[in-house]
Amino acid sequence: MKLTKVSASPYSLNFPPFIIGLIFLIIGIITYFNLAKEIDSINTIFSVIFMVSGVLEILFSVRNKNIFSNWKWSFSFGLLTYIIGILLISEPSTTTDIVSFYTGIYFFLRAIFSINFGIEIFESNSTSAYIIIGLSFILILLGSSLLWLPHMIKNFMYFIDGTAFLIAGFLIFYIYNQIRKQEHRVDYQALYN
Repeated sequence: MKLTKVSASPYSLNFPPFIIGLIFLIIGIITYFNLAKEIDSINTIFSVIFMVSGVLEILFSVRNKNIFSNWKWSFSFGLLTYIIGILLISEPSTTTDIVSFYTGIYFFLRAIFSINFGIEIFESNSTSAYIIIGLSFILILLGSSLLWLPHMIKNFMYFIDGTAFLIAGFLIFYIYNQIRKQEHRVDYQALYN
């Protein structure tokens, strides 16, 4: 995501990603400690979270389309996240395989989206890029295991889902913190040019 223009409102950049990251961290803790024990309740929680985060991602991308040159990727990802939430909630017979499949797709795509951002900021801040790309590869491994090995990880599904939600929440916070720093850097340069 390359910044093309400085935002007039600080909330336009930080509010939706903050909420999404916070929700993912909370859901990661709930899942990690297996606080929702039945698969139907987990399915409902995940579907609502994906729908809410999808809508927030769409709002974020549309509201900041004048700031980011490739805002359509963020919009598409938000739409896909919302669709995954709809598919999860509309599934009449919920099994761990179905929940595992949809969450695996989400985490896999979230990791690719994060790697793309890490590569874009590599030139300006290589340390942050390494952190983002490293965590994204871990998220790819977790998402891939949820996608292709649901029977082998059935006993560890809550641990893998919880860890993936925690990493995704941290990535969302970290990425948008880097965007905010980049915004301040662009604003600072505009003042003195």
